[in-house]
Amino acid sequence: MERGILSIAARDIDDVKSTLLNVKLVRILAKIKEASLGRFARQVRDFGGRRAKEISSIGVKFGSCLSGGWVDEVFARYFAFMSLNMLIGWSI
Repeated sequence: MERGILSIAARDIDDVKSTLLNVKLVRILAKIKEASLGRFARQVRDFGGRRAKEISSIGVKFGSCLSGGWVDEVFARYFAFMSLNMLIGWSI
């Protein structure tokens, strides 16, 4: 059904006037965007970012003022990479 909605909207509609159709199209496009992300990109976004925030907050609790700035894309990528390449049964 979603494929049909998207196909008809792309072919026949230049400007979406219906709020309901607009909401449906946004949801469909969000699904497509999520599906187009690779496994590593999803891991960076979901696990890596969360883990980087956790480690940064631990550093702040230990008194490191600089650790608040650790949360960035590179730090999240590091944790994502480590989690994807870890032996089964191990955790970071």
